[in-house]
Parts: sequence; C-alpha cells; structure tokens
Amino acid sequence: MYEQRSVASVIILTILTCGIYGLYWLYITSKDLEMFLGESGMSPGLELFVMIICAPYVLYWYYDKSQKIADAYEKVGMPRKDDSLACLILGIFGLGIISMAIMQSNLNTIWVNESRM
Repeated sequence: MYEQRSVASVIILTILTCGIYGLYWLYITSKDLEMFLGESGMSPGLELFVMIICAPYVLYWYYDKSQKIADAYEKVGMPRKDDSLACLILGIFGLGIISMAIMQSNLNTIWVNESRM
C-alpha cells in the first residue's frame, strides 16, 4: 500500500521548509514509483544527490517520473495519462512546485485504484 499525500500539503510544506520537503518528496516519489513498477534504475538516494549537485537534473527527473506515472496508470488498468511535457515546461519556467502538485495528484489517483485491485 502506497501513501496518498495531500496535494495542498506537498505545496505548503515545500514552501514553508524552503524546498527541503520538496527534496524529501522527490526522494519518496522516486522510491514509490520504483517499487510499484518493479524497475531498478538509479537509486532514489543517488538521484537526490545528483539533483543537489546538478540542479538541471531535476528537469529530467520531472519528465522521466511523469513518464513512469503514465506507465503506472496503465499498470492499474487506467488509460495512460502523460503529463511529462507539461511538467518539464513548468520546471523550465521555475514552476516545479506545480509539476509536483500535478504528479502527486496523479499518484493519488493511481494509489486509490491500486488499492482496489
């Protein structure tokens, strides 16, 4: 069972902690998607480290994880919903927090449908 997180709390906590919660959210989202899809790539901890030392990597992360969320939609038997380009563009324009909100909303939908299976 995967944890649903309130979209509002993700946004508010990220703002209140000056982005520290956002880093935690990036880590836990990577970990959840890796476990759910049964894929093993770069470890979530290493991804977080790379994001910290190479900030543009987060743009790739938004795109890649949005693709994985689209794969997760298919895994739970729902039509593929691919927001990867929107999340990438939002990240490019400094609106990554909106990308996080979109991704968390999609994850919540997946986790609800996964629990019904």
